[in-house]
Formats: sequence, structure tokens, C-alpha cells
Amino acid sequence: LHIMLSNPRIDMKLTPDMMFRVVDVKRALIQRRYPTDIDITFDIEISDPTAQWNQGVWHVNLSKGKVDVKRTIGNAAVRCDIQTFSQIFLGYITPIEAERVDRLNGNKRIIETMNCIFKPSTTFNNNRF
Repeated sequence: LHIMLSNPRIDMKLTPDMMFRVVDVKRALIQRRYPTDIDITFDIEISDPTAQWNQGVWHVNLSKGKVDVKRTIGNAAVRCDIQTFSQIFLGYITPIEAERVDRLNGNKRIIETMNCIFKPSTTFNNNRF
């Protein structure tokens, strides 16, 4: 409601209590818009004990704003759990921030490039459910 008030003199506080979760890693990566000036190929291992279809290593090839995502076998350049991936995907935290708190591990060059792909954004939802 504070958005509707011309002079909102009300107490407000931010309470992190919402949840966002990527339910389908492959589809989420394919549906996302990407910068057209970044060309990168990397493998990311995601652990997700709740949704086995997300679990595993994903080969991501990004070129000229188009992405190709395939499940693969082998060693991944970077690794994280689904909670961390979801926060990065949404823009709540950056890949570099996730690395600093040991939630994303792996190749530093890939993590720095991921930081250019997954930009920070303001997450806000004023609808309760």
C-alpha cells in the first residue's frame, strides 16, 4: 500500500520470508534472456535431492544471446546446490557473492563470466500467499 500513498509516513521493514525455487533447471536456462556479447561454454553441477531431474551436470553453451543446455557426464567447472542456483538465477545474489560465502565453487574465470550473465536484481513481492 505504501506505493499508493503520496507521502508514505509509515514504518516499513524488509523481512526475508519469501521462497523462490527453480523447478526445472534446463527450461529455466533456456527461457532466460542473455547478453549478446558473451560467448562461453561451461559445465555446472547442481545438487537437488528433491527434484532428481535437476540433479547432475549441465553443459551450457551461450553464444550471441542464444543458449543450448544439455545434461552431460563428467567434471563440472562450477558446482552448487539448487538453492544457490535459484538465488543466482533470480539475481538475489551474484555468482561472485555466492563464491565468497562458499555456496558456489569452481573455476574462477567461469564464475566471473557467470557474474556478467546473472546480474543482480531487486527482488520484491508484496503479495502474501
